Amino acid sequence: MPSINPTIALFQQEGLRTGPYNRFRDRYELFEPFLQTPARLADWDGLTDPLTVAESEIIMVANPNWQISGDGPALTADQTLNADGGCNFLTDGGDNDQVIVFPRGVINSVVSTAWAALTMEPQHEARIQYIIELPIIANITVQFGLGLTAVFELGGATQTDADEAKIQFSSEGAVSTTKFTALESVAGTDTETELNTTDIVALDRTYNLEIRYSSTGFARFYVDGVKKHTSASAHTAAAALHPTFGCQGLAVAETTFIVRQIRMSRVWQDG
Repeated sequence: MPSINPTIALFQQEGLRTGPYNRFRDRYELFEPFLQTPARLADWDGLTDPLTVAESEIIMVANPNWQISGDGPALTADQTLNADGGCNFLTDGGDNDQVIVFPRGVINSVVSTAWAALTMEPQHEARIQYIIELPIIANITVQFGLGLTAVFELGGATQTDADEAKIQFSSEGAVSTTKFTALESVAGTDTETELNTTDIVALDRTYNLEIRYSSTGFARFYVDGVKKHTSASAHTAAAALHPTFGCQGLAVAETTFIVRQIRMSRVWQDG
């Protein structure tokens, strides 16, 4: 039998090494396309025994990975799937009303979703990517990133979470009112940095927002695949971060934003 062509052999070997079953062999990855809308935490906490028909409907159709909290989110029924993909998140219409989305918590002492169980420590090269769209850019603050708890505070203020990394747009921002900024909290020290000196955040435009930690804990912030900022110092190596995102309306009006999908991963080889 003739020997295999060495060029073909090389292609076959490379295909096995980088093929789809091996491509993420050193990372654990989660992907959320929002095939269902999340429910409010108040609806989950208000469930009765036995369940009412309305409560049963919430459980049957709600996204099991996420919960909505904050001061003034719209009703669960008003959080809708978007015709172009993803989920529309909506406040209740009052000034300073919020929507905060965080992984679904503990149910009967059991962590209910991998989105909550997985901790995104900077030392494990955590990465998170949000594909988002902003139908409103006036009288709004939106944030997407990683934090310790389900909390939403305007950048520039003292942050509750001692450790976090988020990308913010705010029409009333302390650093910029027209551009994305990086919010960082490192062991209680808070900073905000403009991510771009030229690009203005546009209405109804899809954005790819990403935060990546290096193995040494430095946070790198990307907009549409382009690195815009690297943290000045390493973030807390063992900070147990979780995905968190949301918005706050800054006027008496319903405030909305769209999340198309979320992708999150970290290395797992070092335990």
